[in-house]
Amino acid sequence: MILLYFAAYATMSILAPFFPEESKKKDLSSILDGVIFSIYAFIIVFACPVVGKMIPLTDPCAIYLIGIALVGTSNIAFGMITYIEEKRTFIIVSITLRIIGAVGASCYLTVVYAIVPEVFPNDINTVNGMLETAVGVGMCMGPALGVWLYSIGGFPLPFIVVGGFMLLCIPICWMTFPTDIKQSSEETQEVKGVASIIFKPGVMLSLCILACTSFCQALLFPSLQPHMDKLGVSIEHTGLIFLLLSAMYSLASPLVGLATDRYKCPDAFMFAGLPIMAIALFFLGHSPILPFISVTELIHQDLIAIVLLGLSIAMCVVPTFAAMLHYSCEGKPVDLATSAICGGLWSSFYALGEMVGPLYAGFLCEYFSFATVTTMTCIVPLTLMFLLGLFMLLECNKQCRKAHIYDKLNNVENIIVVT
Repeated sequence: MILLYFAAYATMSILAPFFPEESKKKDLSSILDGVIFSIYAFIIVFACPVVGKMIPLTDPCAIYLIGIALVGTSNIAFGMITYIEEKRTFIIVSITLRIIGAVGASCYLTVVYAIVPEVFPNDINTVNGMLETAVGVGMCMGPALGVWLYSIGGFPLPFIVVGGFMLLCIPICWMTFPTDIKQSSEETQEVKGVASIIFKPGVMLSLCILACTSFCQALLFPSLQPHMDKLGVSIEHTGLIFLLLSAMYSLASPLVGLATDRYKCPDAFMFAGLPIMAIALFFLGHSPILPFISVTELIHQDLIAIVLLGLSIAMCVVPTFAAMLHYSCEGKPVDLATSAICGGLWSSFYALGEMVGPLYAGFLCEYFSFATVTTMTCIVPLTLMFLLGLFMLLECNKQCRKAHIYDKLNNVENIIVVT
């Protein structure tokens, strides 16, 4: 699973540093760039819940392998679009291949999140932290590897290499897929549904935090490279900045997972991560509210903000899946149907943020500066921090009242026994 996650997220991030440059050659606007980036996530938003409902009813391994094959094949084909000269055909083929890749990603991402609670019931956050580390390493290596391969063989080579690597992963994934996954009972499958889980306040709040986090990360994909270009930073160095973001994320993720499993406090980590995210966005690009600084100081400030953003992403992403399972099961054992639906919702809302982020950035950057856009965006995590704090207070009050009632019942039982 870790190898797959590495390859999968490398394919997702590999085009970030150089695709805007390639699209300029085809005379595409930044809004169309945003659409091509976002369509991938748009399809995942709707496909993942559907796959989550299918998993308890079909063979999870087959869904898993078909998804990997679709992603690998579509990536290799995406590398060939540079040979399309006609602008309209270029746009249609690009979007079609991104849709095919998104369907494949929906299959294997949902399967992974469905089987983690079954295989590692006591270490969900630790395993998620390791998977997110693979995500971070893939996101790290993707832009850097992409820029290097792009400089050697042009636009097609990065996609051929990474897509081919995913296809080579299929035999390994087939041989290592867990064989002891238990199917849910028919009664559980009939009772459990997306609506019965998503409308629970704790689940919905966790999903909103997840979507906000992926949104804040994804808005950088179409907008960071043009911002850095204005500061005189080359495409190669922009790839290294994406590398820094993912490196911090991959280093922090396993530590957050271990700490969350040890202290059983997913909400606390999310509550701490949201203000760090807001601060990072406020300083990234240098908010117009702040006094003027030199270009060199601005670049250094952006690098610090990128490090803080990577840390906050880990703190907000890793605990969300365990929080969802906790609030959806309410103390009951987790079954395959529940974990599959939660996995589908998790992937769907993460993709929702990835979809909206590039569209939001691509549209607003046409009319506002990069710094203005990031400053406006920091309001979102601050709002969610307030809502999460309020929810935590209500949950604490609810637990205290339950404990008080339980103590009263024990006292009554003791009096009866004595009498």
